[in-house]
Amino acid sequence: DANVYRDVAYYTDSTNFCYYSPFMHENPCQQQLNEYACNQCDDGVFHGHDDDDGVYWSQCSALQMSADTAVPHTMDMRVNGQLAFRPMMSMTRSVCTCYQLSASQLPTKYAIHINELPKVTLLSASSDGTSIKDTLAFIHPFIVFDNTDNSNTDNDADNDDDTAVDCNSNIHYLSSADFVSGTYRIRECGQYILTEDIACEFNAPTFDEQNGDDFSPNSISGDDLHWFPTVQQSMDDYPGLYTYRGSYSLGFFAAITVEADDVVIDLNGFSLSMTQRFYLQQRFFSLIELAAKPFLAQQGPSTWGVADAVYAQNVEIKGPGVIGLS
Repeated sequence: DANVYRDVAYYTDSTNFCYYSPFMHENPCQQQLNEYACNQCDDGVFHGHDDDDGVYWSQCSALQMSADTAVPHTMDMRVNGQLAFRPMMSMTRSVCTCYQLSASQLPTKYAIHINELPKVTLLSASSDGTSIKDTLAFIHPFIVFDNTDNSNTDNDADNDDDTAVDCNSNIHYLSSADFVSGTYRIRECGQYILTEDIACEFNAPTFDEQNGDDFSPNSISGDDLHWFPTVQQSMDDYPGLYTYRGSYSLGFFAAITVEADDVVIDLNGFSLSMTQRFYLQQRFFSLIELAAKPFLAQQGPSTWGVADAVYAQNVEIKGPGVIGLS
């Protein structure tokens, strides 16, 4: 359609996803918040303007942007009220996202003989022993299956049974050594028994470091922050702090997360708590969290990610023992 703007996509502004938006009832264009603040808004909250006959927007869910507009991933989007954006698919038909490729952007076509296509492998059967291929409603004639693995289907099923966890005999004894560097994540069923009093203080500075003249508990000058996941940890078991997307984007939110069903946590006469120092630094904290995330994926003061959302069932926490400071 020649009347459609080329390369136009719609973004929603930070009044819709950010909990701190001081410009919600003012004109972001006049405030010169950034280069996009004066872009045309097709669906939002509009106000009359005293200086002319036009209107300005203060909350926009369909702001016209280039489809290649970069999305900011900095602290600016949270703490100082700067206008930030996220791509969106509008539910309003009049502002559907339109993207018209230029001639130079059209995809390149390749002609490949069917014999050159890679074969599709099926590693195992479904839970009832039926071949996965037999459960498909439609198989395109260009799809060629690699049958060399099919003979191992029964063996694979047997191996799965061999590696299944026996919840009753899967016993773990927990000590302070398990809580030095981060949250203890329970990801399989079984019994988890404390063997001593545990006071959590993850990735804490040494007392010699704390007593140094240049020490600040809130310094962000280094690559890694005390009491928070390290950069390396954020790439593995504790994602979110440095990308603002993941379960640990507010730091360590729990001493123990239960991310499996059929779990028993036995305090065994001991206590589980935070140290006083850690309590002052990490105010958002649960000693035992029955989930992999502190909030539902789309709720709360951060972006937790939608993957790995696990909510434990059939969990018993038993004493005697003490659930302490948090």
